[in-house]
Amino acid sequence: MSKYILALYIFIISLIAVIILETMGLLLSVKRENISCQPLNIDYEWTHPFCLSLKEEQYILHSKYVIVLSSTNNIFYEDTIWIEDKKGLTAKHIDWKPYGVFIKTESGNQLFIPKENFPREN
Repeated sequence: MSKYILALYIFIISLIAVIILETMGLLLSVKRENISCQPLNIDYEWTHPFCLSLKEEQYILHSKYVIVLSSTNNIFYEDTIWIEDKKGLTAKHIDWKPYGVFIKTESGNQLFIPKENFPREN
């Protein structure tokens, strides 16, 4: 009987530890994957083209995906977008326009980043 009680205590302590670490937001890993870069026919008045990438943040019990707008590895804009998995957001879901960029996922979530939110060179 004492083996079962010990196993139960270990299980409860492990469960409490997982809940505490998840609540604290312990980040286990971060992966970033480029998805799409600004086409040459669109000019945002910036020296380098902008690119959108998808950053996957892996926590203990869940993953979160973050859209990142950057230019030559300088991050300027981040926004969380909810998708089931990273296959839900590919280059075909990104529409670069002269006035900004539209992002639409397989699940129907939409995000628009207006060009006014893009940084400007001095």
